[in-house]
Amino acid sequence: MPLDVNVAPPDERTRWIDLPAQYAGVQLLIRMASPREQERVKQKMVSVGIVNQKSQDIAPGRFDDFVRQFAKSYIVDWRGDISPEGAKYSVDVMAKHLADSQFLLKHITAAVSEEAAFLAVNGNG
Repeated sequence: MPLDVNVAPPDERTRWIDLPAQYAGVQLLIRMASPREQERVKQKMVSVGIVNQKSQDIAPGRFDDFVRQFAKSYIVDWRGDISPEGAKYSVDVMAKHLADSQFLLKHITAAVSEEAAFLAVNGNG
């Protein structure tokens, strides 16, 4: 019988990832998201007009809303070289960094997608 991570409490379905390049020394705690969970997030974005249902593209003028919802859905915490020291995780601050750095957004998206692929292959899609 496969280990079903969908029955684990959400705080147990996370992992720390290292950030690259100019963010070296910082780690983010990301939620493990099955393909089913990723689809729910995408449908939520469609329902509020952030993503176009037909094209699946981000709606014009909604990129900031997209990165905020992405941060809210997939990023739980940060640690490491954070300034000011001891700053608590903030969805809004994280969203600003994601909006300012396509490289950072792609890195985190890839980590979330790796988790989705792992969960799908192991019967938790």
